[in-house]
Amino acid sequence: MKARRAWIALWVALCSVLLAGEGQKRPPGYDALKNRIRRLEGLTAELEKAWRTKERSAPELKTLEADVAKLTGPLAAEVEVALGELRQADARLARLYPPDHFSREVLLEHIAFFDKAQRGVLCAELRHLHVEPVARVLQLRAIETELAEARRTWGEQGPRVKSLSQRLGKLAKALYPQVEAKLEQLRAADAELAKAGKPADPQRKALAEQIAVLRKALFGTLWRLGATAGTPRAVILAMARAIESGDGEAFARCFDAPEDIKAVLKAIAPFGSKMAAFTRAGVTAYGKEAWQAAARGPFGPMPSVEEIQKQLKVKVEGDTATATLPTEKEPLKLVKKGGVWLIKPPLPIPADKELRDTMVRFMKRMPDSLDPLMKKIGQPGTTAEMILAEAQKAMEATLSADVPEAP
Repeated sequence: MKARRAWIALWVALCSVLLAGEGQKRPPGYDALKNRIRRLEGLTAELEKAWRTKERSAPELKTLEADVAKLTGPLAAEVEVALGELRQADARLARLYPPDHFSREVLLEHIAFFDKAQRGVLCAELRHLHVEPVARVLQLRAIETELAEARRTWGEQGPRVKSLSQRLGKLAKALYPQVEAKLEQLRAADAELAKAGKPADPQRKALAEQIAVLRKALFGTLWRLGATAGTPRAVILAMARAIESGDGEAFARCFDAPEDIKAVLKAIAPFGSKMAAFTRAGVTAYGKEAWQAAARGPFGPMPSVEEIQKQLKVKVEGDTATATLPTEKEPLKLVKKGGVWLIKPPLPIPADKELRDTMVRFMKRMPDSLDPLMKKIGQPGTTAEMILAEAQKAMEATLSADVPEAP
């Protein structure tokens, strides 16, 4: 027993040397760092509760946000360093011992704790809490979570549900233009650094993280809550995002159309998403010019949401608006109804139900016929012309399979 204790003491001493590095001063204790993280976790829990219950102007809320923002930056840097030291030390010991050996257990426990903290209280959103409107985005998510819990408890008619719904809608609608404006500001700052020849500037890393956080909010929480319907520009970007993600329900919500027409619109987004993926693969493999020269109809190059956002031009006249997209010859028309901007369907959709059903079936089947072609793209001996010719034949075969023969 005494011999085992002696061996453990020896290994602890050896681990200390490994962690500190030969001839270097031993870094501060990891237990102290873990205690600071636990304090941050407590403050974050208080902040999340305040987000759900306090108005954004409440002094208590501002104090908590400032305290959390003050802690996250330095802690994130220290945890990054600590994880590097711990992983290096464990890599040395891993050459000799398995993970369950006592010499590695403490190291692995520290690594697991700090790794969880990086993904939790030290995540990108909380590290950039000081950047407006990141705090408001997180407050929006907290209220959304509270609303989901209230619905499970009280149903749709509970007074708490109605109160939270109103609060959520109000905050989301006000937040959308703030997020969009901040994104433009951050992108401009990043472009200036890139123009100045500073591709590795640490500030660009921080800007990239902030842009990612706000972009996720813009095309995630805010888009899902329908806050994007506040302006013509916003609803068009929501439509583009719906096509990109293949979300038919969200796509149909962007249009001024009766429910029977929306059934067709719901099928367009998954169809468009597949076409966009097919086109992106072709452009990557053969080049934009070669693909564009051979493409016809729905197989032409499609702009990304970011490209649309940069090139979109909108003209508002009262409760109507027109929007010019980079790839469309004819502008989109929009109308404001009940305070919400909606897009008028740009192409006529048949009034005949049978024809509409045929369109829906075609759009559901066509993406599957492209799967074999997706695997051929970029293969030796293939060209853009060959791939697109096969795609055109597949489209015609899919369409003709659903058209009844003439009597």
